[in-house]
Amino acid sequence: MMQFIILKYSVQFFTDYVTKMLQTRIKCSVFQMSIVSPDFAIIFSSYYIIRMSLFGETEIDKYSKRVSGLLSNYKLYNRETFHNWFFGFTEDDADNIIDEQQYDDYKTVMATLIKNVNPCTTDSSVYGGYTKRAMRSALSMRTKDDDEKEDASPKKNNYDILFAIDTKIKIHSDDHTHAKLEKKSNAIVGVIVVERGECIESPKSWCVKVICVKPNSVKGSLLMGACLYCIKANPSINQECLLELVGGYKNLSAFYSYTGLGFLRDDSLWNELCFDTKQCIPMRADLSETSQGDIINKALGRGPKFILDSDADPSGLWNRKNHALHNKNDEVLKEIQKISNKMLELTLWKKDEDNSSEQIPILQDKLNTKLEEFDRLTVHSECRGLKCSILGGRSRKKSRGKKSRGKKSRGKKYYD
Repeated sequence: MMQFIILKYSVQFFTDYVTKMLQTRIKCSVFQMSIVSPDFAIIFSSYYIIRMSLFGETEIDKYSKRVSGLLSNYKLYNRETFHNWFFGFTEDDADNIIDEQQYDDYKTVMATLIKNVNPCTTDSSVYGGYTKRAMRSALSMRTKDDDEKEDASPKKNNYDILFAIDTKIKIHSDDHTHAKLEKKSNAIVGVIVVERGECIESPKSWCVKVICVKPNSVKGSLLMGACLYCIKANPSINQECLLELVGGYKNLSAFYSYTGLGFLRDDSLWNELCFDTKQCIPMRADLSETSQGDIINKALGRGPKFILDSDADPSGLWNRKNHALHNKNDEVLKEIQKISNKMLELTLWKKDEDNSSEQIPILQDKLNTKLEEFDRLTVHSECRGLKCSILGGRSRKKSRGKKSRGKKSRGKKYYD
């Protein structure tokens, strides 16, 4: 379960820097700048780039209204709205800061924000370094020291980020600056980071890098739904979303959540030009025939019920969702997850090993036996008898050793 911890000294350090920065007047804005020399003006004007964001303010507003029933105590803020809310000025204002000390203070505050004030970094099941790098990329800033270099890197415009803010935490205009910042820090309850082109062979496809929420707060499916909704709103980008599911079939809650939103395992994504992280399931959500209304219904948990055949879900776990979620500690279920991950390992992670093709059929037989045993234990299962024998894992005559799924079986990676 996710933990969200802000150490006392971290908050103090964080608020001290922000207080100092907010008390110092920013010398330039988007339309009016204090330029100390013509040369500086030329360098400054050459910096601006068009940001290729996913989470547009208009679409997020529309989405929020349509899922308002589950957002009654929360708000979704895209990068610009969050920046303005948290710091009190826009990203463009920050980029236009001339004074080096002011900008150094701003960078320090941002670094501390990324390190301590997000719901991801304290969960042992999500790689802390990975989430910090994703956050840093999504909230990247220019480096003033490198502005004059010809090969200086601009802000990364292929990342985007969306925050979930708890509106029950009231922030008053007459609060002391330290109190405001501490309240705002505690109000951040969810985040999703996406990257366009992480999968090199699909440069126009958005991939989910990180998604996580604080316990007992906003649902992660609402953040994922916002991502899919915004993709669907922009026909100029690939109508799909990609990800890798951390932990494979052991990450059962996330597996069910993302499958319910349309993500399916897709072995064709496993290659050096796309995904190749071990202990993860490559997944894809195909949105080509999905409407924004469909996405809303799925995010609200109102999507149509469906079953998956063994090609779409070799583990057989999706068709046993209700009973698996109520019996997470069942030893038979744990064996199903273990065997499914071992087959995934041999199919993708270690597919070049000499004996992988021999082990897979043996493991398939074991998986089918465990699935049948699990069905007997859950007498009132909705998936029993002939339906389960067809859909609950591959038949004993089939092997996945020599065949990978095509694009009809799509899937991605996320955190819950």
